[in-house]
Amino acid sequence: IESLNKIKAELKSLKENSTGLGSLTVRTEDVNSEHWSDIWQDYYKAYIVGKIKICGTWQKNSRSLFKIPILLNPGAAFGTGQHPTTELVIMAMQKLNMKDKVVVDIGCGSGILGICAVKLGAKHAIMLDIDDVAIDATNLNAQTNNIKDKVTVIKKDVIYKPNHTIKGDILFVNINSKTNMYYAESVHNNFIDNGLV
Repeated sequence: IESLNKIKAELKSLKENSTGLGSLTVRTEDVNSEHWSDIWQDYYKAYIVGKIKICGTWQKNSRSLFKIPILLNPGAAFGTGQHPTTELVIMAMQKLNMKDKVVVDIGCGSGILGICAVKLGAKHAIMLDIDDVAIDATNLNAQTNNIKDKVTVIKKDVIYKPNHTIKGDILFVNINSKTNMYYAESVHNNFIDNGLV
C-alpha cells in the first residue's frame, strides 16, 4: 500500500508539472495468487537457442533431432530462458569449449545457464543465488534434467560479500547492469587464471 501511494503521488506530481503525458492513472486488482503463479504456463512455448531446446516440464516434450533438451520449471524464480540476455549467454556458451570446465552461475534464478553448461559438456556447475525460491527452483530443475550430481547449488551472495573460495573457469553473471558494474571490481575473486566472464 505504501508503494502504491508513493506511485500515485509521483504520478500526480508528474501530471501537474508536465503536459501531453496522457491520463497517468493507476489501476489495481486483487489476483488469486495460486492462479497467477500458474497461468503464465499457458503462454510459455518451447523454443530453440542454437542446439538447445528449452521446454517447460508441464509441456509435452516433442523430441527435436540434433537438439539438446532442457526441461525447465522456473516456478516463481526468474529465468524462463527467454530473456534476450539469457539467450545471448546460451548462444555464447555454445561457441566455447565447455568440456571439463567448472562454471559459476551468479544469480542463477531457475538454473537455466548452469544446466545448459553441463548439458554442453561442463564438468560441474556452481549455481548461486540469494533467493530461496531460486535455490528451490534450481535444485528441482537440476534433478529434472538428471544432472544433480554435476551441480552445487548454494544460497550465497558473492557480489556484495566477496568470496575467494568459489571459483570457476567460466562465470555467468546474467543480472542487471548496475549490479554487474558493482561486481566488476571483485569478479577476479571467483574465476581461475585465464577464466572467462
